[in-house]
Amino acid sequence: MESFMGALGLYGLGTLALVWPKRLELAAHYVSMGLAAVASLMVLGLSLLEMGLGTGGLWQLGRYSLVVDGWAAAFLLIIGLSGTAVSTYGLGYGRGYLGARIRQLAGLWNLFLGSMVLVVLAGDAFTFILAWEVMALVSFLLVNHESEKKQVVSAAYQYMVMTHLGTAAILVAFYILGSGAESFAFVDLAHSELSPVMKHIAFGCAFTGFALKSGLMPLHVWLPNAHPAAPSHVSALMSGVMLKVAVYGFGRFVFEF
Repeated sequence: MESFMGALGLYGLGTLALVWPKRLELAAHYVSMGLAAVASLMVLGLSLLEMGLGTGGLWQLGRYSLVVDGWAAAFLLIIGLSGTAVSTYGLGYGRGYLGARIRQLAGLWNLFLGSMVLVVLAGDAFTFILAWEVMALVSFLLVNHESEKKQVVSAAYQYMVMTHLGTAAILVAFYILGSGAESFAFVDLAHSELSPVMKHIAFGCAFTGFALKSGLMPLHVWLPNAHPAAPSHVSALMSGVMLKVAVYGFGRFVFEF
């Protein structure tokens, strides 16, 4: 788990591009995207190691916890592989935004990748929702990067509304599960004592929330507008990774809870 924390630390350093001086914006872009590529490569290697050895790991701070297991490792593999490839591509592609908030694009890119890693590593409902909300807000800002275009702003806010409807449904699902458990830790939610009716309601809320985020028909109305509005490498990460993180969340909910 300490190694995954190291990768998260690199994403955090990459986020500092947001506060670099404007005169160093190109350097900020290269350093930030380079850190994203290295951190993603670390996630890729560590996920393969976890899938091969199955050692697991736990990190806890109060009610917040991070856990790595085989299920998480499979999706961390997707994040690491895609993050490495697309961050490397973004080193060159991002230069097209020189003078157009390139520092913000690079900094938010790292925050986006880091938040998705945290969603997958979350070991309790609080950590999951916190990381999920960061992922939602940062992806909104990335979609809205070219905010001088009306169609981009419209697509970004449509996405924002839909993703928060999904978050609300997921919150309700966790609240229902937590009402029958000792705590909101996933290990306790797995043994939640609920009536069959309440379990079905929780399942319905979770399905709706994760389906909205993953763009499952007919809840995909935001997807055709948001993805073309985002910068190309952002769109690739949303399609190739973020939608799969939603699938991970639903799979964790179904098979564990």
